[in-house]
Amino acid sequence: NLLYPSARKYAHLLSYFRQIESDTCGIKPSESAIDERIYGGSAAKPNSWPWPVCLPDSDVKTNSLLVVLGWGDEKAGSNALYLLKQSTATVMDACKNVDDYDKTKVFCIVDLTHKSSVCKGDSGGPALQKHGGRWVIEGVLSHGDDCKAEPGEYQNVFVRVFAYLPWINNIIDG
Repeated sequence: NLLYPSARKYAHLLSYFRQIESDTCGIKPSESAIDERIYGGSAAKPNSWPWPVCLPDSDVKTNSLLVVLGWGDEKAGSNALYLLKQSTATVMDACKNVDDYDKTKVFCIVDLTHKSSVCKGDSGGPALQKHGGRWVIEGVLSHGDDCKAEPGEYQNVFVRVFAYLPWINNIIDG
């Protein structure tokens, strides 16, 4: 409520039945808040902060390179929540050690080149991919490795935005 006092919140129905891959929430700001910046108070325009992201037209592809953003720690216990961080990672063909999830609703990424990964405080952050001249949100971080992984050792689990498009569009249109 700090960003948009009159925003409506929508929890996905299946999250009430403890289906972790459906532990999803949507927020729809009031009409008066849609044209306002999150920070600064002036009207948001294309190519100015905050930049809008688009919903996907198709599901994320295996081996795609994604940009992952988060406000979380850089390493366990660092408490660096004031700095937005970015990493790149690859979409895996299957999630390892995540057997109890519906694979049509989640995907996993792994960073094969750097010692960067998601960390405490990054949950809810986006996995983005550039399509043409626009950024598309492919996933939202569910959980990860808690800052411990070496390159390629652990995957991070993201909710597939494409799997929730009917629900998202229902919120947008409703």
